[in-house]
Amino acid sequence: RSIKSEEGKRKKIALAVEARDFGPISGGKITLKPLTLFIGPNNSGKSYAAMLVHSIFESYTPTALRGPMPLFYKWHFFARDIEVHKILVEERAELKRHINTLKEEEELEISTLFLEKVTTRIFDALYEKRLSDEIVRSYACPLRNLIRIGKRDFTLKINVNSFEIRLNYQKGEKLKIEEYPKLDLKIKI
Repeated sequence: RSIKSEEGKRKKIALAVEARDFGPISGGKITLKPLTLFIGPNNSGKSYAAMLVHSIFESYTPTALRGPMPLFYKWHFFARDIEVHKILVEERAELKRHINTLKEEEELEISTLFLEKVTTRIFDALYEKRLSDEIVRSYACPLRNLIRIGKRDFTLKINVNSFEIRLNYQKGEKLKIEEYPKLDLKIKI
C-alpha cells in the first residue's frame, strides 16, 4: 500500500507486524511486500493475520478521509479525531506566545518534553483508541475474545516505516502501548 506525499508522489508504506497469542496465532511475524500471500492449513490464523493488517491500515486513515481531499483538510480531520486541541493546553499557549514574538532570523527551541508529550498523546489516540476500535469493528467481537485460548493476554508489535510500537491487551484492560517508538523529530517551519 502507498500514500501520496505532499509533493504528490506515491510513497510506499513499509509494514511489519508481529503477533503473539492473538486468536489462533501463537506467534508470528508478517512483513508486507508488494504481493503478500497467506498460505497454510485451515484454522491456522490466515484470516486473523489478514484482518489484523487491514485493521492497522484502517486505523491510520479514517474512512471519512479516503478519496480526493486536500492534505490540509485531511490533517484537520485527523487532528480533530485525536483531539489535538486538548493536548497540553498551557504548554501550547506558551509555545504560541514564543512563536508570535519571534523576530526575523531568530531561532526557537522547543522542549523535548513538550514534543514527547504531544507525540505520546498522538500515539495513544492512534493505537490505544483508534486501532482498538478498528480491531473490534473488523472482528465483530470484544478484544478479550481475541486472546488465544488458555492465555491471559495478546501482544502486537507494529513496525511502520521504521517506527516500532509494542502493544499489549489483557482481559479487563484496554489495548495499551508498552513501548513507544523512538522518534528523531525535526520540525521545519
